[in-house]
This record gives sequence, structure tokens and C-alpha cells, in this order.
Amino acid sequence: MSGLSGDLEEAVAGNSAAEEHARTFARRSRTALVLYSLGVACLVGAIATHTNEPGHPVRNDVAAGSLIGSLGFLTGFLAVFSTAPGHLYDAINIYNDSVPRGTDR
Repeated sequence: MSGLSGDLEEAVAGNSAAEEHARTFARRSRTALVLYSLGVACLVGAIATHTNEPGHPVRNDVAAGSLIGSLGFLTGFLAVFSTAPGHLYDAINIYNDSVPRGTDR
């Protein structure tokens, strides 16, 4: 199940606690994708802007700032991405615990 779709929320429909964990998982997955995309874009910008030619101090300052921004976005990505799977597991476990069991033989 992808965090970019509502599949998990549909799978655990009927249990409000599980649905809330499913929504949190989806939000964090989407946020992680945005942060990752911004981090990679800043990194590409830093690489494209940097030059070894003398006489371009402003250009190199922009490249350094873009690199620092990239590190910030990628650090944020790691923080958000690493906390998302716990909500996936919680949603599934909470839902499974609420499903009535068949009779044991």
C-alpha cells in the first residue's frame, strides 16, 4: 500500500482509530515526498550553479546556500519518512484487533 493513495484508509474503514493512523501515514508519506523532491531540486541547483572559475563569488554563494537548503530538506525528509511506517502498522494492527474472530475448533 502506498502512502500516496487512500488505499490504506479504505482497507481499515469502519474503525475510527485505524482510519486516523491511516490518514497520518498518508500525510507523512506525501510530506516526505515533497521534502525529498525539494531537497533533490536544491541539490541539483547547487551543482549546476557552482563554478570553479574566479570572479563568481555571488554564484558560489548561491550554490552554497542551495546546498545548505538541500541538506535541510533532506534531513526533514528523513525525519518524516522514518515516522510514517509506524502509523501504517498501527492502522493495520488496530483494525485487525477489532475484527471479530471465528470460533475456535
